[in-house]
Amino acid sequence: MKNYHFFLLLLLGTQLKAQICFEESKMFFSGTRPNTPLTADFNRDGYADIALTHFDYSGFSISFGNSTGNFSLDSSYHLNLSGSIPGLILSKDFNRDGFIDLATVDELGKIYIHLGNGDGTFLTEVSSIPGFYPSGLCSADFNGDSIPDIAVSSNAPANNINIYFGNDSGGFKASQQYSVEQWPQDIITLDINRDGKMDLISANGGGGTGKVVTFLMGNGDGSFYPGQKITTEDSPTKLLGSDFNSDGWPDLGILTKKKILILNSSSNGGFLPTDTIPVMNQIISMIANDFNGDKKNDLVVTQKDSNYISVYLGNGNGYFSDSLNFKVANLLGDLCSADFNNDGKLDIALTRGRNYFTGDVRILLNCTSTGIENVIDKTGITIYPNPSSNQFFIESLTTNNKLLQLFDLSGKLLITQNYTDKTMLDATILIEGIYLLCIKSTNGVIYRKLLVAR
Repeated sequence: MKNYHFFLLLLLGTQLKAQICFEESKMFFSGTRPNTPLTADFNRDGYADIALTHFDYSGFSISFGNSTGNFSLDSSYHLNLSGSIPGLILSKDFNRDGFIDLATVDELGKIYIHLGNGDGTFLTEVSSIPGFYPSGLCSADFNGDSIPDIAVSSNAPANNINIYFGNDSGGFKASQQYSVEQWPQDIITLDINRDGKMDLISANGGGGTGKVVTFLMGNGDGSFYPGQKITTEDSPTKLLGSDFNSDGWPDLGILTKKKILILNSSSNGGFLPTDTIPVMNQIISMIANDFNGDKKNDLVVTQKDSNYISVYLGNGNGYFSDSLNFKVANLLGDLCSADFNNDGKLDIALTRGRNYFTGDVRILLNCTSTGIENVIDKTGITIYPNPSSNQFFIESLTTNNKLLQLFDLSGKLLITQNYTDKTMLDATILIEGIYLLCIKSTNGVIYRKLLVAR
């Protein structure tokens, strides 16, 4: 007898929902082509601010927030170096003076440390980085001296991760360099094996053997040794560390061109495959946090050529709901989250994307009701039976003309058909497994997972 427990668990694990909503977006102007938003209270007034790098004038800007979720462009910093285009940014107190500092990295291989004055203004110190085209940036104390260090991945002229050790003045020196698989795209730092020493994870999106996620295990003295490798079906592009299964340890999210892979951490120092979330378009940005107040981390993503943010609600064991989509005017780019209007709920900030010259940044305020409540599916769409062996029935409370598209987990379009209030989807031609149903109407786009089991 065939075993479908895994497929049933994956499907049923995505059905737990709690109410969530976001208000129509507010917008503020922040130069042109802003990207990689980062949020913190830079001027220490109790309100979340936003820092953005800019492709037009090779610098970054700071916009101060207030209690209403509104922002204004208050200061900008030009690096004034020919061809210098910062694309990576992180915040840390590098010189341990109690003020938030910034680090930016440009495509020519330079790192800029911007020491904060505590009032939202910054100084700049420049250090050199060997190599070009940095692709990932993260920070942690790698050598155990309680001072933040920096790791930068670079994919030209070689595929390396460079470690820079910090000092008390906010300066850095290069000390370690490690080769990784082809074309590193992103790096994050986590304590993978729970030994109290920070490790590194690299997403390598090159061709051939480069479609892997590699681990560098920290010794606690600033040195690393090779660890586990995870092979992915298509190129991994971004990584995310968050506690998806509520056990107190960070789990791993891997973004590829066609999927989000969720892996729960294990006590033996590795990760176990848990959920697979198919996506329609390549993901631009993804964040994790508890957006509906149920103490379980959720996912929010933006996708290429899409006017929707997609929210996947976590159920606390590493599985996620089908996507809940919120329409936003204009195409979307990078995102970050914070409680921008101080109402106790996490909001979202989005840029339009680095390929667009307009400088608008949009704020989506979280209007989710407090507490955990059963969600009323405002889409009015019912799918039954699910799982099914041969056919699915899709019913809608509205009479809007709709388009059904069924995809497999590789993103291949299998079925396209129209329907109004009720239709049958023939699954007899499909093999057993999980599929993604896309329902398009004048009200928006909805995604549902379907399971064919016989």
